[in-house]
Amino acid sequence: MFVADLDLKDIEPIANLLSNEFYFDTEMAKDAVRRKSSFNIISKEELFKIDIFVQGYDESSNMEMERRILYRFADNEDSIFVCSPEDIIAHKLYWYKLGDEISDRQWDDVINVIKVNLGKLDLDYLKNICRKRGVLDLLEKALR
Repeated sequence: MFVADLDLKDIEPIANLLSNEFYFDTEMAKDAVRRKSSFNIISKEELFKIDIFVQGYDESSNMEMERRILYRFADNEDSIFVCSPEDIIAHKLYWYKLGDEISDRQWDDVINVIKVNLGKLDLDYLKNICRKRGVLDLLEKALR
């Protein structure tokens, strides 16, 4: 999951750059930029999906960008910023709630991110952001 600060003018160059290796729906991406929502790209070879969230201009979005983590690839000096585990958990719980709490995939993702980051999560921040999104009860359930 990535958060990106994108404008409409960014979409065509990104589509051109990714078109050989990824399925990229240009219209979906443009709509996401307009609405400050999300879109995804899918690897043509491995069929894995990457969620791209367009940065909003609200306090939560600004905090996400401030909390992003620099990830360095082991085989070279390339790097990329990724969402913090706390922000991933909060987003997934929100989608889970929006989907009437029936998506096993969203719930399993939440549990797995918690397990991988157990003991390293900023629980104060996580509880605060989940409270703001109305999913604190789901977070407490997931933490149990």
